[in-house]
Amino acid sequence: MRIDLDMMSRLKVAPSTKQQESREMISIEVKDMTCGHCEATLRKVIAAVDASAAVKVDLSARRLQIESDEDPTQFLDAVRAAGYSPAAVGTVTANAGEAKEKRGCCCR
Repeated sequence: MRIDLDMMSRLKVAPSTKQQESREMISIEVKDMTCGHCEATLRKVIAAVDASAAVKVDLSARRLQIESDEDPTQFLDAVRAAGYSPAAVGTVTANAGEAKEKRGCCCR
């Protein structure tokens, strides 16, 4: 079948639903992220949740900024499972009676 170029110019293709959604910026404070090893570990953890996530790491501020369509709690849970103590910026996550234990990096 031959397609006329004029016909092609009239075709409109709707972008996929995934492209139309706006990606959410998630900011997570990780006080026990102290070095490049921690950063590499956390980048792997984030990629395991969403391989297409854009990740910015501010090691001095101990903060992750993740741009993703995934549920933010998945990232918090993954960071916690890796042995770190995440806190969504602007929220308090410490539970009363929970022991404060230094965990995370092997460098301490």
